[in-house]
Amino acid sequence: MTAQSTRWFEYDEPTGNGRVKAVIRTTYQTGPNERSRDDDVQHGTVGYDALEVIDENEEVQHHTHDDGAVMLSGLSVDAEEELLETFEPIDMVEQIR
Repeated sequence: MTAQSTRWFEYDEPTGNGRVKAVIRTTYQTGPNERSRDDDVQHGTVGYDALEVIDENEEVQHHTHDDGAVMLSGLSVDAEEELLETFEPIDMVEQIR
């Protein structure tokens, strides 16, 4: 059976340098009775510009859930690129040290 994946963008607290902590999360569901599981999580930061895209882009607003998560899988390529333009991954190994 093929797993259906859904990509999400979530943001959190400011980092103090004009950026906000962010996560790109991919959830997988293998069947109608299977629970989704988070297998792929990419931590990073985005500039405040990404938050403006969420507030101002109608397509992004349409795919933003009540909890603030944006369903990237529902966006056009252009809207996703605009939202994630300032995304910079964080090397979690370096952050732990």
